[in-house]
Amino acid sequence: MSIAAAIALAYAVSAHAGTWEPYTDGGFNAAMDRGRPVVLQFTAQGCGICADQERVITRILRQPEFKDFAGFSVDFDAFRPVVARWRVGGRSTLLLLRERQEIRRVAGIITESDILGFLKHAMPDKLRGRPKKRPSNRLEPRP
Repeated sequence: MSIAAAIALAYAVSAHAGTWEPYTDGGFNAAMDRGRPVVLQFTAQGCGICADQERVITRILRQPEFKDFAGFSVDFDAFRPVVARWRVGGRSTLLLLRERQEIRRVAGIITESDILGFLKHAMPDKLRGRPKKRPSNRLEPRP
């Protein structure tokens, strides 16, 4: 495969996938400014649960339905101001944000089904698989 073909393939894949990267204020703010759903994973070196979470999250974010998501791995010890801002009590905590607001928070989940369910809280109802509201069968009194 030529270098040009490899670059084109990488671009095509990344255009249909969410992002995952180490936390930076600039990256986080850029994602928030673009209105992207954001997942923050608070992690630390030697945290086995954190490593398992990251493997699962990165695999999920490669799926086309999560292409708008931005994910950041936040080093619990290195980014204490971020930990304090979001009032995170421990490693392996996941925060889900949309429009700079926390939607959901969990800690210690590692299965694909649990993480998938967690991330789907930031998706529009039509993509979450929720049934549409049905019209009421109640008869309204006539005026």
